[in-house]
Amino acid sequence: MRRPVDLSTYLVADLATLDHRDAADVVRAAVDGGATIVQVRGKDVGATRLLEVVIACAEANAGRATLVVNDRIDVYLAARAAGADVHGVHIGQSDVPPVSARQIVGPDAIIGLSASTPENLDRVRALPPGTVDYLGTGAVRATPTKRDHPVPLGWDGLARAIASAGGLPCVAIGGLGPGDAADAYAAGADGVAVVRAICLADDPAGAARELRREWSRVSAPVPNILAIAGSDPSGGAGIQADLKTIQATGGYGMAAITALTAQNTQGVSGVHVPPLSFLRAQLDAIASDVTIDAIKIGMLGTADVIQTVTTWLDGLGTIPAVVLDPVMVATSGDRLLDDESERALFALIDRADVVTPNLVELAALTGGDVAQTWDEALTQARALAARHAVLVLAKGGHLRGSACPDALVGTDGPIIQMDGPRIVTENTHGTGCSLSSALASLQARTGDWAWSTRLARDWLRGAITAADTLAVGGPGGHGPLDHAHAIRTGARPPRLAAEPDFWWEQIAQIRADIDAGDFVRQLAQGTLPAERFDHYLQQDALYLQAYARVLRSAADLAPTREERDFWAASAEGCLVAEMELHRSRGADARAEESAETAAYLRHLRDAAEASDYALLVAAVLPCFWIYDDLGRRLAAASSEGHPYADWLATYGDPAFTRATQQAIEVARRAARRESDAGLARMMSAFTRSSELEKDFFAQRPRVLVSR
Repeated sequence: MRRPVDLSTYLVADLATLDHRDAADVVRAAVDGGATIVQVRGKDVGATRLLEVVIACAEANAGRATLVVNDRIDVYLAARAAGADVHGVHIGQSDVPPVSARQIVGPDAIIGLSASTPENLDRVRALPPGTVDYLGTGAVRATPTKRDHPVPLGWDGLARAIASAGGLPCVAIGGLGPGDAADAYAAGADGVAVVRAICLADDPAGAARELRREWSRVSAPVPNILAIAGSDPSGGAGIQADLKTIQATGGYGMAAITALTAQNTQGVSGVHVPPLSFLRAQLDAIASDVTIDAIKIGMLGTADVIQTVTTWLDGLGTIPAVVLDPVMVATSGDRLLDDESERALFALIDRADVVTPNLVELAALTGGDVAQTWDEALTQARALAARHAVLVLAKGGHLRGSACPDALVGTDGPIIQMDGPRIVTENTHGTGCSLSSALASLQARTGDWAWSTRLARDWLRGAITAADTLAVGGPGGHGPLDHAHAIRTGARPPRLAAEPDFWWEQIAQIRADIDAGDFVRQLAQGTLPAERFDHYLQQDALYLQAYARVLRSAADLAPTREERDFWAASAEGCLVAEMELHRSRGADARAEESAETAAYLRHLRDAAEASDYALLVAAVLPCFWIYDDLGRRLAAASSEGHPYADWLATYGDPAFTRATQQAIEVARRAARRESDAGLARMMSAFTRSSELEKDFFAQRPRVLVSR
């Protein structure tokens, strides 16, 4: 299976630049420091010598970074034949044409291509999908290491070239080094390629490390989140909960304290409000030195405090994302804000992006009675959103019943609605503080309020579920959430890339193409030619036999008994229930594999042979998910006398939907434990399987193709 490519820190190990230095030593040090991809370039070196260098570099790399050979496909093939762990080639415009190169190196090799002129990029966009994996785009500046480069692009030219690249990943190259990551990232590059910055460095590992850090800072920075709220010395609520939440959700937490409280799990016994001038001094100190990426505002307490925060926000010029948790009503039901304070709060809401009231606070903000039903809560949330041009996170935690819905509501109604069962626990102290902080932190990372809300809510439900494992507070009190629940289980901070629902969104065009294909349209209508359906069944029978073996591999790799049993049962289902349908229609699992079937099965076998459980789960998931989604919709289109009603019923079966949901959940658990590099591999495998599903549906028997 083709290896995912991380272009962020790209070393061109140019033998002419290295001169007397040992290429393998430099490559080893650079990869130790964080180089993610290495291109070995020896334009003036004979094939025998270049092969020796490539093999030595492969041994030094030890499979860690992606390793490609510049130009020389013959050397790449010879290195592979010698057993070297080399991953592909990088070719130029005057080398072997990309389509021919792909035919020579095969489907699993990486191919990079130099392309920067409009003519180059026109040809790139015309290539069949999957021909090349990335583009080397430049030169950005003139460089002595490559005298045949075209006229330097500059940063604006680089941005134009990347925008014309047809969505292919691009690495910026040409005269680049330390200090260029921000401009390259702003131009749309996926990484920076360097030659002299590492090859001539006294410390290649240190040079690579600094380049990697520089790219990480601009491409995936840790956002700075400011919490403005009161304190809770017991750690369950207030800024203590805010800071723990921000850390757990991938941000760097800061705090300006509006009030000091004496409280524990039993209640609040005292409050001290520092002078307003000191609150303003805290806010000014932070703003004068630190970039603030998002702000969470909690307990304010008085009109003067609210006005101080409002005035400070207005003075920022550009206000970052603001999440306001309007602490207005005590647990006892007592109002915490007087009329003047409430009027000041309304002005602050006008500066917020999202407001997160509970039902009592929502009623106070809209001047109505406390909602007794979810529909009433949504109506009030929509009214508040319209009055202040703000998003409202409506929360159903205070409703009666076993369900606990939440929704992000705009002026036109719910943007997203999230359902789930109520989590039974008394330990919910700080829930509102934690949710609003998580939302601010995740918004700064994702830039998407809907997804940030989903991720924050999911994280919070995990923290509530784990709350009873803590032993904080005495009988009768309300204990805190477990803000470190994900860390304790080995999960990482919430990430979009770790959510299978996000993968599903990313393959929307592939799914639309499947729906628009004549196979699916004619199948739904019952007009699909019998010979084409028969061909599909023959190939599906071949596929299912091999797919069952792949699922058994997943069972062998599964970390828990539950997951082992699931994959084993799924493998058995392929061979029993589904194959019975195929046999009843005369499908022969001994037929010849089509090119489409062979390509799909090769991809799945490669995933299984990699012995990477998360990768394999991602690779097999589209066969569940796409078939379930398609099957349920096709089953709804079935009618009496439909020629393919039995097939439609199989994939529209509720049992298959339950299995699909379980497969998605298994993938979600695996993804949340994965490194960023592992997630990239999972998404690549999932996307590739989805593309192969599309090709599988589109295939035709040879007799139909020739007509």
